Amino acid sequence: MLPLSLLKTAQNHPMLVELKNGETYNGHLVSCDNWMNINLREVICTSRVGPFSLLCSGN
Repeated sequence: MLPLSLLKTAQNHPMLVELKNGETYNGHLVSCDNWMNINLREVICTSRVGPFSLLCSGN
C-alpha cells in the first residue's frame, strides 16, 4: 500500500507523528493532503526532553 493511501484510510484513527527534531504529536487523524500535510484533533505534543502539552483543536 502506498504511504498516501495508507494515510487516507487511517482517517479518524489514532496516530503518532514524530518530527526530525524529536517532537511527537499524538492525536486522531482528521485529514491529509497530497503533500502529506496532516490535521490532527485532540493532540498531545511531547518535546524531545519530555515535557508535554495539550494543544487546542481549531474548528
